Amino acid sequence: MKKIFQILIVACLGLLMNSCYYDEVEDIIAVVPDIPDTQVIFFAADIQPIFNSKCIGCHNASNKLDLREGNSYNELVPSYVTAGNADNSILYDKLPGKNHPAPTSSGNEPNIDEFTLIKAWINQGAKNN
Repeated sequence: MKKIFQILIVACLGLLMNSCYYDEVEDIIAVVPDIPDTQVIFFAADIQPIFNSKCIGCHNASNKLDLREGNSYNELVPSYVTAGNADNSILYDKLPGKNHPAPTSSGNEPNIDEFTLIKAWINQGAKNN
């Protein structure tokens, strides 16, 4: 009887450990494709519009990280962005779906194209262009 009880406990623990819920955005981040090095990503034209549409609702003058136009680059680089290395950048690590809560309003989560642009911009040196 003890043997059956031990097997049952191990089986239940195994099910519990393997039945975690993962946010759909996390799955997207795992498969973010790379942008070719020949495609230059511009901060003002490609990255800032993402912040404008997805982030400044929370990250504004009342937040310690102000991502509004005119402030965002100086707020991010070098404190939150490791130029040339997106995987070691706090910004990339804290995108919604990774280690940052998703925005409260539906539809404001970055999509795969936006993750790709942010990653490529950082890997291309995080230039203020």
